[in-house]
This record gives sequence, C-alpha cells and structure tokens, in this order.
Amino acid sequence: MIGVSTGLSLPANSSAIVDFTNNKLIGVQTAILERDEPGLLEGLGLPADTPTDIVIEVLRAIKDRKIDTAEEGESYLKESKLWTYIERSSNSASVIGAIVSFASAVVGIPPTW
Repeated sequence: MIGVSTGLSLPANSSAIVDFTNNKLIGVQTAILERDEPGLLEGLGLPADTPTDIVIEVLRAIKDRKIDTAEEGESYLKESKLWTYIERSSNSASVIGAIVSFASAVVGIPPTW
C-alpha cells in the first residue's frame, strides 16, 4: 500500500486474523486502526451534540408507553424535546425506527444511565 491514510480498519474487539505477509506499507499514516464501537447517539443516528439526558428520557417514555411502531413513535417524538435533534439527522425515518426498536429491546434503563 502506498500513500493511504489507513491501511486496514477493523471494529474494536474484532476477532479477525490479518496476514500482512510480503506486503509493504509506504507513506501510510495508520497501518491498522481498531475503531471504537459506535456510541449510543451515533448508533441511533442522532447528531453528536444531542443531550444524552433527553435521549434517556425519551427512551424511558417510549418503553413506559409501550410504543412499538415507528408511526406511534413518530407521533410521540414530534412532541418531545428530542425532535429538534431528530430533524437535524441525516435520515429522520431511520432514527425514529432505531429509537423505537432500541427502547423496545432494552430490558431496563437504570436511573443514572
């Protein structure tokens, strides 16, 4: 590889086996990059400046109200403090679906999470 910024990028804690036998890296800034796992906001598709406390509040409300469809979720989310951030995301429909799915799948959200 010649002149690339990253030679190989792997998810954190990957069990991949990498064989660089008979290879040369010339002008490579980072040979192997082990990426961090996406955080909660990134995983849901929300902007990085979204306040986590608002996300947690919304997740709890969705779980408590037993909202389990994107349509119900959208109605609730449009009235929530989180809507401003959802509107700024790259794809609000996928963010809404991700939030509803995540809230439904979480067994319990600790009070200080």
